[in-house]
Amino acid sequence: MIRLVGAVVCATLLVVAGVVSRVRKGEPEEQLACAVHALDPEQRQRHGELSARLRRAIRGRSEIRDGYVFTVGESAMDWAALGEWAGLERLCCPFFRVVLRAQPRGAAVELELGGASGVKRFIQGELPVILAGG
Repeated sequence: MIRLVGAVVCATLLVVAGVVSRVRKGEPEEQLACAVHALDPEQRQRHGELSARLRRAIRGRSEIRDGYVFTVGESAMDWAALGEWAGLERLCCPFFRVVLRAQPRGAAVELELGGASGVKRFIQGELPVILAGG
């Protein structure tokens, strides 16, 4: 629990620092703040379980201009579980663009996370568990 609180505090500080930095540079201010209380304790536990499963299921990743595309092993995390993770993630991080794609003939399932200015840096700083996969 202390680790979770520390991560939330750290995330908040990174978001504030990023917003201040963009404002100083004359860039439009982005609202990148997690809705910390959007998940009830049961949902938060399930999200943690699915995040750990996703980390193990990631087979590769590629950078895109405003985020990442992750290749997910469907045998390690099926479409339904990936969709459940995406739904929970959107509750607490509504600023993400989340795209789920299935490649033809079962070649791969892809999870794209991206969004407005600053989202990619947010992913790098706040989702290292996901970036550690692949």
